[in-house]
Amino acid sequence: MEVTLATNITTATNGPTVGVQLYGATEPIVVDVYGKAIGTSGAQNIVFDVEHSVDGSTWTTAATITVAGTHTSKPFSYQVKVAKPYVRVNVTTITGTGAALYADMRVA
Repeated sequence: MEVTLATNITTATNGPTVGVQLYGATEPIVVDVYGKAIGTSGAQNIVFDVEHSVDGSTWTTAATITVAGTHTSKPFSYQVKVAKPYVRVNVTTITGTGAALYADMRVA
């Protein structure tokens, strides 16, 4: 299963980009969160939380990921253990000219 968690996120947002229910998830599973941070020039810095929830309304942080650099496209891939059936990305910081986050998730 592969799902998109963030597409062209250019501002910090407290709301979910996409909430995905991992049907039948009763034990903690490892998901691979991957994608890229882009920018049009100079340095970009993007910090986002991978959050999980039992009901899709009360969220807790499973991991905090920072993608930083001076590249115009910086790929990333992190494995995150989630123990609740809903998963989302919450961007907390985004700086840099033209900075944007693209993120996908798949069960590792």
